Amino acid sequence: MNISRFVNKENAIRVVIVLFIAVLYLMAIRPMRAYLAQEIIHPIAQPMIEENDRLRLEEHGRSVSFKIFIISTDEQRHDQELTFGFPFGFYLVFPLMLLVIFDKSNRFVIWHLIIHSVLGIFMVAFFFAGIGIHIFFLHLYKLTMAYLIPGAAFLLILFVLLKDRNLLNSAEN
Repeated sequence: MNISRFVNKENAIRVVIVLFIAVLYLMAIRPMRAYLAQEIIHPIAQPMIEENDRLRLEEHGRSVSFKIFIISTDEQRHDQELTFGFPFGFYLVFPLMLLVIFDKSNRFVIWHLIIHSVLGIFMVAFFFAGIGIHIFFLHLYKLTMAYLIPGAAFLLILFVLLKDRNLLNSAEN
């Protein structure tokens, strides 16, 4: 294996961009997420949760998330714990770094940012609909947070890797 083919100016720029994304996340995005979750979302959600007799809010610390509990109406079932986590965390940053490394055209990087932003907006909307309109929307929030956002992010990485593999196969023929 010839390592010199991996050491070039384009790859060095990609490594610098990945390091920049990591520093940007730690220094700006994560503190912004914590601020939005604790200073904006939590104060708006707190009175709405207190009005709903099926929900209970756990006291919060200084983090990017807080917990609410869906109180069970069935005596034999436990209350469901739901953690509100503001989007634009791990499932934005880690796949973004991988896409910067593997996506030479940066087309999938842009798609990743668009998809993550749209799903993040829906996620917050589902959360507020769930605490204000009907608990069903909290399940849509959970679906978006646990499956749609990570699934979309890692499917884009899979598409990039498959695209590159197809290009390699067609170049060999």
